[in-house]
Amino acid sequence: MKMCVRQIAISMLLAIGVTQTCWAAGWYTGLTATTVISTDANGPVLEIITSQPINNSGGCSIADLYVLRDATNVSVVNTSLAIVMSAITTGLPIRLYVTGTCDSYTGRPLVSAVGLN
Repeated sequence: MKMCVRQIAISMLLAIGVTQTCWAAGWYTGLTATTVISTDANGPVLEIITSQPINNSGGCSIADLYVLRDATNVSVVNTSLAIVMSAITTGLPIRLYVTGTCDSYTGRPLVSAVGLN
């Protein structure tokens, strides 16, 4: 009986470990961008929506999309907008560099770079 209980407990721990998703800061690849929104709220901002789960490694209060914000260099936002629009148009996947921090204005996961896969 003791052995059976131990095996069940170990099996339950393994099942929990396999199903749990752990995110880390870094490149998050193979994403399908579905929507991109360009705004100028507190500086140039991109909001990127993907069909995959959001990497919320920073534990942000809202994790429904990614935010790219660079108030010092508008060309980063403009170039990223062009990349994401190109990916949406062609169906190519994108990759995002998720910083592991939250955007201070929206409370959403912050990214610092965008690329095509």
